[in-house]
Amino acid sequence: MNLAYLVPLFPLAGFLINGLFRKQLSKQAVTLVGCGVLLASFIVSLVLFFDVKAGEPLPAIILIL
Repeated sequence: MNLAYLVPLFPLAGFLINGLFRKQLSKQAVTLVGCGVLLASFIVSLVLFFDVKAGEPLPAIILIL
């Protein structure tokens, strides 16, 4: 699975949503977005971890970094 780009993309999207729409969103929505994107990033990280643990190679772009 090539989901590695999602790990930093989710928090970036949350930052942009909360930063750009903080006046329009309720406090509860801002909290939900902030926690939700971090949870999504964590879940994708776990999927990648278990893929690597199972022997699936990492994409070449990650190995270069």
